[in-house]
Amino acid sequence: MNGRPTGAIRVSLGYMSTKEETDRFVDFLASHFKDLSEKNTTTQVSTHTSANSSSIPPVIDLGLSVLSKVIVYPIKSCAGMEIDRWPMGPTGLLFDRTWAIVNAKGVAITQKRNRRLSLIRPRIDLKKMELKISAEGYSPIAMRIGSVSNGASESRTVRVCRSECGTTVETHDTVQDWLKSVLGQTCSLVRLSEVRRIKMRKGRTPNQAGGGGLGSPLSFANEGQFLVVSESSVAEAAGRMKPLEAKAKEDFEIDYRRFRPNFVVRGPKPFVEDKWASLKIIRKRQPSHSSSKSYAEAVEMNVIGPCVRCKMVDIDQKTGVRDSPLLRTLAGFRRKNNQIVFGVLLEYKSPKPSISSEADGLNGAQDMVRAVPPFADVAVGDEVVATMI
Repeated sequence: MNGRPTGAIRVSLGYMSTKEETDRFVDFLASHFKDLSEKNTTTQVSTHTSANSSSIPPVIDLGLSVLSKVIVYPIKSCAGMEIDRWPMGPTGLLFDRTWAIVNAKGVAITQKRNRRLSLIRPRIDLKKMELKISAEGYSPIAMRIGSVSNGASESRTVRVCRSECGTTVETHDTVQDWLKSVLGQTCSLVRLSEVRRIKMRKGRTPNQAGGGGLGSPLSFANEGQFLVVSESSVAEAAGRMKPLEAKAKEDFEIDYRRFRPNFVVRGPKPFVEDKWASLKIIRKRQPSHSSSKSYAEAVEMNVIGPCVRCKMVDIDQKTGVRDSPLLRTLAGFRRKNNQIVFGVLLEYKSPKPSISSEADGLNGAQDMVRAVPPFADVAVGDEVVATMI
């Protein structure tokens, strides 16, 4: 009309939309539709931010911190096993994500594909060297760690996230039948037989991850040997929850389980972990018979970067129901490099545990125990000390 284009457009923004995408669209409008002949007397405020800006607050105060939870996930994507004390292993906590459940095509199943995995509750008895799995309404079953009850085993290459790795299939018929009954699909339980090294995401700490190179040895974990969250950060996220349709935020139970950490830390302010460069878990030992002095042992770890989050955080880990808008809430204040992040990933610093050879594999629990440094375990109540960026 009168030489000018007319009409209307609608732009939809969702919780996965980024500010950079919005900036590009504003630039597009300014370049092609802004009438430069008209004077605009209003003050223009740029919507752009510097490349180094972030929605994550620059907090640095650590304060006194201790481990309040230690959690092992024997089977990938299944329920965690909370313990007061647990040994360290060559790829993280001993037996953490040593098993996975794979479909008929050999691809690891996660809660993003089958939420009923959260109902499977594995337990490890180190004295008996036994893995026991249970689920409400089903009789529990148990198997010896490092052996196959029927005397048979099957090697198989499976795909986990972005990599392939060698495994040994747990060929117990009762296990496969039990898993099929609980999950409603044909699947197998496989055990890690060789450690994995995957190409790290860009932006990981260069001196540790090699700026996109291969990372530290892993079990079936997606990325990082350990995952840490703080109680205060979880509380902050829970406090920011918004109603989902007609449900009030009180209907959602937002706790640390949704983030599936190995360690929960009590003490620091919310999101101080964003500024951690390295971490020590310190165990104070009592005097021995040969010495009257008490001493401390430390597990040292480097931070390799934040944990990128997906829709699994929306799943109630006790019921398997996707019942909350937690990911959408996190998207509003926990963005970094166009990703939604929460918690930090760690790897061993020094001394690094030795890794059993492929021939020895990770089949023998005793071999795994011998592969770790002299500090044998971590426990609830251990002191946590961080160095800052």
